[in-house]
Amino acid sequence: MALLNSSIPNLLNGVSQQPDALKSPNHCEDQVNAYPSPVEGLIKRQPTEFVTDGLGADFKGATNTVDTSTHIINRDSDEQYLLTIKGTGTGALSVWDLNANAAKTVYYDTDAISYLTATNSEKAFKFATGGDVTFITNTEKTTLMSTKRTSPSELAGIVHVRQGAYVTDYSITINGTTFTHTTPASTDVGAAANIHTDKIAEDLVEDLNGGAPTFRTDNSVALGNGNDINTTAGTLDYQGNGIARALRIVVDSSVLTDIAVDDYVEWENFGSSTTNGFQYSIFGNQTANPPSVDKKFVLGDKYLIAAKASDNTWIELKRPDGKICHVPSDVDNMCGAGTGQLKVQTVTLATLDDFAITHEGSTIHILNTAGEDFELSAQDSVGNTYIKAFKGSTQYFTDLPLECSDDFEIKIEGDVENSIDDYYVKFNTRSDSVFGEGTWSETVAPQEEFEYDTATMPHILIRQSDGTFLFKPADGKAQPTNVTAEFSIPNKQQIAAKVKGAVDGSSSAVEALTIDGLEDGLKIKAKDTIIIGSAKNTIAEDVTVENGEALLQLESPYITVAVSDDTDVTLNIVEDYRPYKWAERDAGNSKTNPDPSFIGNTLNDIFFYENRLGVLSKENVILSESGEFFNFFRTTVIDLLDSAPIDVTSSSNSVANLRHAVPFKGNLILFSDQNQYVLGSGRQALSPKTVAMSQSSYFECNPYCTPTVAGSSVFFPYKRGDYSGVKEMVIQNAEADTYDAFDITDHVPQYIPNEVRHLVSMPQENLLIALPDPTSGTMQDLYLYKYLDVGRKREQSAWFKYSFDLIGDDSDDQKQIIGLHVVDNKLYLVCQYRKYASSSMQAGSYTYVYKIEIESGKTDSNSVFTTLLDSRVSYDGADGSGAAGVVGTYDASSNRTRFDLPFAISSSETFLIITKAHSGDAGGATVTPVATLYGDSDAQVFITGNVESNHYWFGKAYTMTYQFAKPVIKGQSRMGVGSMISAGRYQIHSADINYDATHTFTAAVNTTGRNNYTYTFTADSNKAGITTQGSIPIDDGHFRVPIHAKNDSYTLTITSTSAFPVKLLSTEYEASYNARSRRAGV
Repeated sequence: MALLNSSIPNLLNGVSQQPDALKSPNHCEDQVNAYPSPVEGLIKRQPTEFVTDGLGADFKGATNTVDTSTHIINRDSDEQYLLTIKGTGTGALSVWDLNANAAKTVYYDTDAISYLTATNSEKAFKFATGGDVTFITNTEKTTLMSTKRTSPSELAGIVHVRQGAYVTDYSITINGTTFTHTTPASTDVGAAANIHTDKIAEDLVEDLNGGAPTFRTDNSVALGNGNDINTTAGTLDYQGNGIARALRIVVDSSVLTDIAVDDYVEWENFGSSTTNGFQYSIFGNQTANPPSVDKKFVLGDKYLIAAKASDNTWIELKRPDGKICHVPSDVDNMCGAGTGQLKVQTVTLATLDDFAITHEGSTIHILNTAGEDFELSAQDSVGNTYIKAFKGSTQYFTDLPLECSDDFEIKIEGDVENSIDDYYVKFNTRSDSVFGEGTWSETVAPQEEFEYDTATMPHILIRQSDGTFLFKPADGKAQPTNVTAEFSIPNKQQIAAKVKGAVDGSSSAVEALTIDGLEDGLKIKAKDTIIIGSAKNTIAEDVTVENGEALLQLESPYITVAVSDDTDVTLNIVEDYRPYKWAERDAGNSKTNPDPSFIGNTLNDIFFYENRLGVLSKENVILSESGEFFNFFRTTVIDLLDSAPIDVTSSSNSVANLRHAVPFKGNLILFSDQNQYVLGSGRQALSPKTVAMSQSSYFECNPYCTPTVAGSSVFFPYKRGDYSGVKEMVIQNAEADTYDAFDITDHVPQYIPNEVRHLVSMPQENLLIALPDPTSGTMQDLYLYKYLDVGRKREQSAWFKYSFDLIGDDSDDQKQIIGLHVVDNKLYLVCQYRKYASSSMQAGSYTYVYKIEIESGKTDSNSVFTTLLDSRVSYDGADGSGAAGVVGTYDASSNRTRFDLPFAISSSETFLIITKAHSGDAGGATVTPVATLYGDSDAQVFITGNVESNHYWFGKAYTMTYQFAKPVIKGQSRMGVGSMISAGRYQIHSADINYDATHTFTAAVNTTGRNNYTYTFTADSNKAGITTQGSIPIDDGHFRVPIHAKNDSYTLTITSTSAFPVKLLSTEYEASYNARSRRAGV
């Protein structure tokens, strides 16, 4: 019989469910509440510290399970918040300040409350936090567009006179009626002034507003042969003595037999005499002699008959605008004998009564005031190049004029055979004038759906400048709607300034004033306020500070206050919610700028990637405009910008309902139920032109548990029968962006029960934490994976379990962990217990928070170790108060100090009080209370004497367990492959357990068919050189455990219920082996 020594160099590789022959020596059968630290060895896990039960209770009745969704807002190192959603309605959403350990005020826009309704809150909500805004997505809500549409096209058109020329017809046709203006010949008097484009436009407007006559040549009348226009009596008359009168023309009554007032006349020629340039005046009843003359008759101009003789022997004229043509007293012959001629229209005029027609420069605006559509065209006599009409659409953008009416819209068709290149533009005048010069900008089509139904879109939780939170739709309203509970918009800034300029110093109503002393670029908004003395008023319009000053328009009713130059004022710049709005479609139409593919569908995830907000919906990945998280529409359809939104579909032959998106190593890893995809842009910047999405692997994935990234790996769970496994995805080829995944649970196939509901990582500790779905016996358990890679080899791959006895005060409680979050090295556990109704407490679900700080070498302040208690709370007595709401009160009559704890405890629990190390006290002493009150309310414990000023840890004891794997002998083949030798008897005599910085532990040896034995190690405070903390000694060395059993007939288990440290380093076995035969080589 050979005496053998075998060594287990460390106890760091966790649980293995492999056969003994395949296990590594440092695997174990079971490991609970023990942490395998490569730095410290196998240590008793860190304590859970009670943070708060301030998340409150949601009373749902004894038979109702409350699902809760949780999220961490990690704004910076000083601001970290826990967000929870449970139940429905006001109060369903709460925020807890993890640093200040206090609840934050949350206001609700009442339009937002219904968005929190879900059949399963835990699975329904997804979150993404950027800066002060957290996007909250209810995956049960179908996203919709609003039924609102853009306004129909204004029933208007424009005509642009592009070029002027002599003897050219310019025509406008409206609903089939043509209005033509002919420019004069170059030889005509004053002709040059009448071929300017703005003059042609003016003349066309006069014609359009006056009507469109069609002259009959048989009604033309020559003004010769006694019909001359001159100063002879009866031919030209005026009201005497220097007062102007209407110009009167003698005509041949035999020719004009059927003329009437408002018939049109047109000058055909003036004869040879041009004494006064054929001028007339529109200023009637002037006393000057002669009256002013500022108008000229021009060939082709049209006038109306203002009055006529009853016998048709003379007529007087007025312009189309109704102004009478007057004549001064010194007019001489206006036309030579036999040459002047008018033609007269005697047919009833077709008027444009339902149109408003104006012009600015060379552009004419035509509006149908009756709200009816109309046809519009323009022609000229030189190939239709000098005038152009625009209504509804035009082919080329470059044809549009630079003068137009404000907000005039038109479609640019481009290729008439292809509607995909259509776009719409709108005119914007300078200085917001009604008509004038300006620029064209892209706009959305008329009668188009353009905005989301914000009630169905992701909502936002805003951290406001005063530290409160506001939950609202992203609707861009300046103020929330019917916001709850005494809400006031918090001030973002208070700015001192002064009035600028001379202002009446007496008390008066202040409608507007200029202030200075401000920073350029400061945006002062409508609803900001100004304070002058004790008076306060609201600002009516947005303004941006320029040159240090701003002109502020105030709202009515105006304040009455004395204001003068240099008066002190205070500006209150308040929270502005207008930027928080889902951007509208403001270019193109539903074909050229389509709805995002998530419209009409639910959203499965929300995330940030490459400075874009992203969502998943069915098979699509939709990313916002770069840097604009609220915009999923293109801002232009003329060009595809690199910053434009991205909307891509998975390229899979099977249906791939995308569930999760994880940014990783510059790419976006996408998970469906069965497949994984990679979205990226190679080595280029991400844009709609460079984006690519390809399938990378074919692994089943849990649809409800979000994968987690740690270092160079992505971990994701999958279902394996009644258990769960976890795979680790890594980059296979960085150049090709290919990935592979391997199973890190292949040696523990039946370890993690049910589905994994939460999976988080702590990269700095190489730690993965999984929370399974709750079932009997697993509701308070976490499954952890600790790993360590050295080079390309994984030296540690350890699965183990943390088990907790959570808060709850009787056996009817259903206690469970419902959420996991990691912030730096802190693991937060969001827990819940469902209380059945009792005589003193209503049934309901209560939510509270623990944290575990996982950090190698961490100790309590003023101590060489960490006091290991679950639900740990401290009391630091000097002021009679403690952390997490522990309060100590001394009662002199009973000579006892009562400590009110922030949670209830059960009489069956081992509850400990241990003195806490602080300046002047090493701590470590266990204190026995004289009484403890349990029950439904918060617990109370009593200690004899006045100990209000003492320092204590309060908490529950918990048990660490480590069950060794069975030791085996492995041989070495010629191929270098070890195999178990089982042909003989392998007798284990003892185990030497090496430890460091340990206070106490117990080793239990359970042998089949024999008595069981326990052996306890406790550090000896009398040992020379031993380290002590108060009365607690901690020691290093080895502890021999007698076994005396065959290797496969016993179990060796280490346990510790102590609140003081345990660190196990390695184990050495002393054994003997009796071979039955000689092992042959292979």
